[in-house]
Amino acid sequence: MWVECTFSSATITGSEGCLFQTYHHQQAACHPAGKRYCDQLLWGMDSQKDDILTLSNTLSKSITVSSTTVFFYYCVTHLDDEVECIWSRRWTVGKAMYLVTRCYWAIYLILLNISTINYRWSHTEPDEIAPDLIKSEYPYFLFSYSAIICGIAVILAELILQFRVYVIYGKNKWVLLTLMCMNVFSIVTCVLQPSGHFFCGNSTPGCRELTESRKRENYFTKETSVYWPNRDLHAPALDWMVLTIFELFLFILVVKKADFSLWRRCSTCCNSLRERNTDVMSIIARDSSIYFAVTFSLSILGTVLSYIAESRNYGSDTAHDFISLQLNTYHVVTVTIMAILAPRMLINIRLEVYYPNEPTHASAMETLTWEAGANVVSVTRADVHPTISIA
Repeated sequence: MWVECTFSSATITGSEGCLFQTYHHQQAACHPAGKRYCDQLLWGMDSQKDDILTLSNTLSKSITVSSTTVFFYYCVTHLDDEVECIWSRRWTVGKAMYLVTRCYWAIYLILLNISTINYRWSHTEPDEIAPDLIKSEYPYFLFSYSAIICGIAVILAELILQFRVYVIYGKNKWVLLTLMCMNVFSIVTCVLQPSGHFFCGNSTPGCRELTESRKRENYFTKETSVYWPNRDLHAPALDWMVLTIFELFLFILVVKKADFSLWRRCSTCCNSLRERNTDVMSIIARDSSIYFAVTFSLSILGTVLSYIAESRNYGSDTAHDFISLQLNTYHVVTVTIMAILAPRMLINIRLEVYYPNEPTHASAMETLTWEAGANVVSVTRADVHPTISIA
């Protein structure tokens, strides 16, 4: 819940003789979630720490623009596969999830970069502080709900993985029920993030009226007059932990379904440049291994970094402060990677089904097998066709 903060003003002399307006918030009037954000603004005006803030802002925007560039570069360079395996095929659940995930994150990255287009890459001193704290006309959509936007993108990427698991388990109703419970829990944690209840400390940003305090002269628009990513409500450690657990659970389900010999055969074929395994389950095992290794590592690191930022008083250590300022940027990078890898797994399966690699080999739709332990179940074309329509 957002709580108003009251301030008293004073004028101090900053670096290079510049005048800055400072605001001292009354502790009793601020929600604990807002204390960290208010302190952050004061910390940003400390001439001794301005270099850290400058580096943080420059690095954050550079990484954000780089992530956007990588995402769209990947989309353009793999457009032929997307057109052949997605756009030219009939509408299915898998096709819908692919397009929604890809377009959703592309639109957000565009808005994210536009919202900070007029912010300088670097500055040598804190920007002019608005003395009257005029409330911005900007509805704080990106500022307040960026964590939710990223959370929705994560859920969309996870849905693609869950559909794969649901299909390889033969549309088992218990698997479906488990996946539905996972999604409900993910949605609840995503929606409740702005409340600040999931944070383990007093580091949650607050006091939204202070977003104008970083306003510059000759600003492009009110929307771009504040560099909000470093002041945004970052994803809490609990959110990263939930993602870590869910990724591990989905990976275990795939491992359980894939026979170990199949897994070893897939690894051998991945290292060979002359042959590729045409078994669809091998493709699933390979892609799941890569996706899990990347996302699990990023989630673990995100959990640790968020916990470090949340479990301390802001401003006591510049290294921790720097980490806290970069949490939202790290979240954007992680979700960008997920938005690339998750849809790619769907394309890899469709490429293997639509275009078998070996001309003398029977169609993958006729030879697809699901292996679970010692039991090998052969699947006929009639059995596999519904699977492909969902994927």
